[in-house]
Amino acid sequence: MPNKINTVTGTCTPQELGTTLVHEHLLIANWQPTHLIKNLIPQMRQAGVSDDKIQAMLVDNPRRWFAGE
Repeated sequence: MPNKINTVTGTCTPQELGTTLVHEHLLIANWQPTHLIKNLIPQMRQAGVSDDKIQAMLVDNPRRWFAGE
């Protein structure tokens, strides 16, 4: 299992991804609506990012942000 994730800005570890959806490592030049599901989530899982962390990035944090918390 790789311990680095390749990103536009270089490589990072799963721990460096943090828990936010809007993060410099997730920026991409040729964004498509399916890129997150088809490419980034599988790559994060392969690199060892837990499902709990993915849930926090994609569901919990945006919900709190839109709720104004």
